[in-house]
Amino acid sequence: MNTWRGDRGNSQLIVASLGHLAIGMCAGRAFANDARDTHQASVHPASVMAIFAGLALLPDLDYVAVSLGLPDEGPLGHRGAAHSLMLPLLAAGVALAVARRLQLPASRLGLAVGLVVTSHAVLDAMTGGGSRGVPLLWPFCFHRFEAPWRPIPNAPCGLAYISRRGLAVAVTELVQFSPFLLYALRPRVLPRVLPRLMVRARRGCAAQRQAASPAAAAPLPGE
Repeated sequence: MNTWRGDRGNSQLIVASLGHLAIGMCAGRAFANDARDTHQASVHPASVMAIFAGLALLPDLDYVAVSLGLPDEGPLGHRGAAHSLMLPLLAAGVALAVARRLQLPASRLGLAVGLVVTSHAVLDAMTGGGSRGVPLLWPFCFHRFEAPWRPIPNAPCGLAYISRRGLAVAVTELVQFSPFLLYALRPRVLPRVLPRLMVRARRGCAAQRQAASPAAAAPLPGE
């Protein structure tokens, strides 16, 4: 997680990076695998992973708006309305429309996109050390929710990241999100080779059993 100090006041804006990317890439890989295995669409895993990684970062567009001069308070500020559940619902609706147009599995794509965008707010709510929380229920209320367990650390911004503290935070994030990264970046060879090896092993065992069966059933000499 990167900590950014705004120009107005002493507020801290905490912009997630590695965790959001890991979740998005993992979801993209899972969606691509599902589409391929069910023969519903032919998609390239790397392209889908890149798109889902971008979707996982979508709520942080409010940070760009703040940097361009919008007030960093209320719904327009960082971790404002863009970090509510409204954005995942809108993103899922757009995904459904696009999926039908491109003849992709609409329900799966809409659900995957909605969950990936929602994951951004969930991870931000789990950020410790001065987290603002996230207004999940906007526009009905602007209460900022924070998770009771906030293990995700804050990292220094910019060149300050190249430091002992920045390295320690990077290693912590790498460990925390390593299962998602390993799933997303695992070689494509193993999923193809292992099933074939298992099939060959089963065939070998079956052939050995068949070869042993006549010998076991053969009558002994003199009988």
